[in-house]
Amino acid sequence: MATSGNNTYLPPDLLAELEPIASSEGISVDEVAARELRERLRDRSWQATLERGREYGRVSGITEDQVSEVVRARRIELGQ
Repeated sequence: MATSGNNTYLPPDLLAELEPIASSEGISVDEVAARELRERLRDRSWQATLERGREYGRVSGITEDQVSEVVRARRIELGQ
């Protein structure tokens, strides 16, 4: 993986966890770290999306049990 001059410090214990993963997958520790960080950031984004949905549900009075029906009805309205 090409670098652009940035460096990130990894504590020795974390580096020790990443090295066997990188070795078993035949990729660099940098690639493993980047992949794991991307997954974590996607998860954070997804969690934020879920929380916005929960807040909308609280405000609108829709319960989680009603979500599927509300989505189905909306899709019918939109002709999907």
